[in-house]
Amino acid sequence: MKSISISIMFLGFVLLAAGCKGKEDATPKNQSGADTVAVSIQQIIKGDLTITKSFTATLEGEEQANLTAKLAERITSIRCKVGQTVHAGEVLVTLDKAGPTSQYLQAEAAYKNAAKDLERMKALLQEGAISQQMHDGAQTQCSIAKANFDAARSMVELPAPISGIVTAINVRIGDNANPMMPLMTIAKIGSLKAIFNAGDADAAKLSIGKQVTITNEARPDLKVTGTINQVASSADDQSRAFEVKASLQNTSDRWLRPGMFCKVSSVLDSKKDIVTIPVSAVVLRGTDKLVYVVENGKAVERKIQSGLSDGMQIEVLSGVKDGEALIVIGANELQNGTPVRNQTK
Repeated sequence: MKSISISIMFLGFVLLAAGCKGKEDATPKNQSGADTVAVSIQQIIKGDLTITKSFTATLEGEEQANLTAKLAERITSIRCKVGQTVHAGEVLVTLDKAGPTSQYLQAEAAYKNAAKDLERMKALLQEGAISQQMHDGAQTQCSIAKANFDAARSMVELPAPISGIVTAINVRIGDNANPMMPLMTIAKIGSLKAIFNAGDADAAKLSIGKQVTITNEARPDLKVTGTINQVASSADDQSRAFEVKASLQNTSDRWLRPGMFCKVSSVLDSKKDIVTIPVSAVVLRGTDKLVYVVENGKAVERKIQSGLSDGMQIEVLSGVKDGEALIVIGANELQNGTPVRNQTK
């Protein structure tokens, strides 16, 4: 029995050794016996690289104005609706003419009295009962009273400052007008302007006359071309960003409206016929940017200097050249001299 047990144990050791040898033989080795690493390899070729950046912008009418009140009086009527076309000088909002801060009723009464006095003076002048000087004095008083009445009326009958489309109404009948807040906005929407902020590095590349593309998420098919016509010469004190304005023509159906958010895209930089590689091929070690190329079946480490990048591709100024075999996937697992084999993924 003891000899049988020893035979069984010896057979087990033989089978275990054979299994281990089989596993070792399944891993590819180079001639020195070192394990190879499966990587994805791509030939470096020259190409073009364009850097495009998008900014969030707000649309405004090319000509736009807010209707505001000078008196904190109750609103008694609103004579327009959002989307309505109005004309400059047309009364859109009226305030309480009998309110405590309104001088309308007093000025109206004074003007009516002055007008009646002037009519009497004209009749008396024709009869020769008064002098021309007395008539002229009445004329002057009437003119002053009318000017005061017109001024008082302009405080409670609020006209459109420009002709255009009513794009926003911020109050309702019965509200008290707040002189610090706009009652409504009127804009000409045939042409618009997109206003956005850019950092100093981007603002330096957004020159006047540069074309931009305006899009809106609500209509993915819509792309409108605009032109930058203003770049702030100084940054905002708080945001440290530069305000940029681009002009654009509205669509034929006037779909774009002031107050909408949109995306403004612009080409910031572009280079042709340069060496570019995938960003995924770059390994960061400290401040160094490294890549691996394949030479004689082994990974060879290269330190590169980079230029432009669009987030997917990066320009290489030095370190590799076109035609070399670059490891684009699996580089993080490598050291200089590691045996590699190409494995398409």
